[in-house]
Amino acid sequence: MLVLDIPRDQALRSPAEVRRLVEAVVNANPNDESRSVEWKSTLDLSHRNGAFHIARCILGLANRHPPHAEHEFGGVGYMIVGAEPNNLVGITPIDPVDLDNKLSPYLSTRHPSWSSQYISIDGKQVLVVLVEPPKWGDEIWQLRKEWSDGKRVMSVATIFVRGLANTAPADDGDLDKLQERLLRRATETPRLDLDVSYEGPPLVRLDSGAEAVARWIQARGDLLRAWTLNERDERIVGLHLAECKRRIRGLYLRRLAIFGQDLQVIVRNPTTRNLPQVQIVLWSSDPGFLKAMHGNEALPDRLPLPPQGGGVLGLTSGLELPTGETEVEIEPTHITIENFFEKPPIVRLLLGDVRPHGEEKSVSFYLFAKRDAGDAIKFNYRLTSTGVDAVQEGTFVFPVAPEISSLERIVTIDERMG
Repeated sequence: MLVLDIPRDQALRSPAEVRRLVEAVVNANPNDESRSVEWKSTLDLSHRNGAFHIARCILGLANRHPPHAEHEFGGVGYMIVGAEPNNLVGITPIDPVDLDNKLSPYLSTRHPSWSSQYISIDGKQVLVVLVEPPKWGDEIWQLRKEWSDGKRVMSVATIFVRGLANTAPADDGDLDKLQERLLRRATETPRLDLDVSYEGPPLVRLDSGAEAVARWIQARGDLLRAWTLNERDERIVGLHLAECKRRIRGLYLRRLAIFGQDLQVIVRNPTTRNLPQVQIVLWSSDPGFLKAMHGNEALPDRLPLPPQGGGVLGLTSGLELPTGETEVEIEPTHITIENFFEKPPIVRLLLGDVRPHGEEKSVSFYLFAKRDAGDAIKFNYRLTSTGVDAVQEGTFVFPVAPEISSLERIVTIDERMG
């Protein structure tokens, strides 16, 4: 079984997550094996042999048995080209459209669902192909074009399956499982019927706009300039205020999170089935929704010390020059937040397995409203489980606190000036 130094309880999709997977493979034992991850040290993506090896892996990962696949990475399968245990080789990338065109003859137009990413590590490009989880009712995926390297021939309609050690033509046991998977569509009507709720306080109205920050910076500057200043003093005050402006929003959000304005989603399973890898996705199109956080972001934890000395500004002994944040950002395993510039944020919460008549709570997270938001914000949610080919959808209505969480109250003007 594959031993990777990376959590395997949810799918890895973002570039940062996929990069960590590649790094984990490079650090793995060469004898490790997996139903979910296959690697090749290198392939010529422009040659038909390289295209065939990738297509074969896609077919093999797509033909896995759903109960076997769901235990790792939410059922998603990965092929890594350009890296293997103890060996980061890299490849010469080709355009994704060209890659798709080279694979299509082997996969047909109605192919398994897959995507690809190029990951750059130490100046080398690594291709990662993601194959979506197999589901009950899926067809049996077959090779659509004959391939030969002069020694071996893989005929049309060959069925590949990813096993523990390799991807190979299906044996009789594999065919039985694939037949069972195909026929399950006709005998079952899967559905999700979970009780979904949340607990937590009303959403905070943020006071972090440009106007609020400018007001705070002006007041901080007025306070510093209460002493006698000369030309050098004013320059140092300007540096201090610029660093305050860089940190102020992050410090404001960090403290709101510390004050405990967190939410949790609760999922209860009233059925007798075990539901593996339950995930809920939240989003809102309400213009009053501003930001989502998981609480472990790399945010400033303090303001810089002001310039001071002998009651008169002008000495640099107390001035902290701009530095990085004191924490390294760590994306929690069970939550992914996508904050977009012009689109509403999306929150993905992995609750894990929800046992029969059991209950699971999500990790804590934070939702913030604009200062002019309405009294409540409606959120849509989509609930899935890797063990059921069904989606449950619904809505939450989160109340919004009536008062605005003043920037000056959370981060006082005279902070660190005592």
